[in-house]
Amino acid sequence: MKCLNLLIFIFVLLFYSISEIYAQYIIAGEVSANDFYKDIEPDLYFYAVATHHGPPTTLYEIDVDFDGIYDFRIKSYGDGGLMAGSGACTITGLHSAAFVVGFTDTLNNIPSLVDTINFGDTICASNLYISFARFWSASYGPVYSGASISHWKNTEHYIGFKLTYPNDTLYGWIRAQEMSMASNSTQFYVKDFACNIRTLANKTNGIVYPTLFRDVLNLLVPNLDESEILIIDAYGHILYQKKFFYVLKINTENLAHGMYYYKLTNAGKTINKGKIVKY
Repeated sequence: MKCLNLLIFIFVLLFYSISEIYAQYIIAGEVSANDFYKDIEPDLYFYAVATHHGPPTTLYEIDVDFDGIYDFRIKSYGDGGLMAGSGACTITGLHSAAFVVGFTDTLNNIPSLVDTINFGDTICASNLYISFARFWSASYGPVYSGASISHWKNTEHYIGFKLTYPNDTLYGWIRAQEMSMASNSTQFYVKDFACNIRTLANKTNGIVYPTLFRDVLNLLVPNLDESEILIIDAYGHILYQKKFFYVLKINTENLAHGMYYYKLTNAGKTINKGKIVKY
């Protein structure tokens, strides 16, 4: 029996590892069973203006792969003196593995711009990646430059990114919408993001995905011990409880739309817990 369990575990490990190898991409605006997703509520608001005594700096850090480490910082600022100043909206990778899809505007000699990505575009290895990029920038004084990506005006676009780990590369997107743009100012919202799930070999605390689900919830626990999943409502009532080995697919048709809590145990110990949302 132990030999059979070991063979099943090796098969599951190989299956999901191969699936990840052949799924090294993400589609902008879409979320698959192999992706994490987070809807940012309320939307993050950013305002940048190139002016004397501009608005306060706004920044937000995002953990896109839910491993407890912030990956990107989005920032807006604007300030200057009476004679010169500048403002910008930027996104920065916070560690050596974090990169965004970007390019250099050779026509206007503006380096490190976020490349505009539309709904349905593929984000993968063929994109150009940089560690720092601007959404928008402007300055005044001796040298003036207008909005660097004016084609974002009043539209919704995606920022592509990748995380390059030693044994894995994850791709993802961040959705942003430009609300207004002038020659010296911009306002925009960041709404949500998605990122590939890391391979089974890198997850020792189990995987519950997707965190935003409709009819099916998937679980992976990479060891031979018995696991148990609890799905709990906001009042502490256990709505679903099941023991399993290795993998489990839960039909969630009977769950109402809304937010739930889950608790995943393995060999009697809690290895993962958090929130999930049915839409």
